[in-house]
Amino acid sequence: MILRGAIGGTLLALVAGAAAADHFTSIDLGRVSDRDTCMAQARTVFEIYGRSYGAEVFVSSGSWTVSGWDLPPIGADVNVMCVEVGGVWNAFATGHVSGDGETPEATVEQLRDMFQK
Repeated sequence: MILRGAIGGTLLALVAGAAAADHFTSIDLGRVSDRDTCMAQARTVFEIYGRSYGAEVFVSSGSWTVSGWDLPPIGADVNVMCVEVGGVWNAFATGHVSGDGETPEATVEQLRDMFQK
């Protein structure tokens, strides 16, 4: 009886987990001159993006990443990575949204357009 209850609970958890989808999208932002410039540009773009929606965006930084959290209008989280491969610096962005609703593609594409200006 205990085994059946544990299996039933596990199956219920798996079915409930499958109903909640996460959406990710990644995009190449293009070449940059160096990591510091890339990170400063990413931070500025997140701030400008937030102001364009009348919102203040929470931004955090790592040693080679900058993240914007809960970006309007859909609450996307976006991470910009500033990486060097073979002596060339490049920036990439990955956006994430939880749930069954919107995907972060439009948000990431809008940030890319702002980043490339």
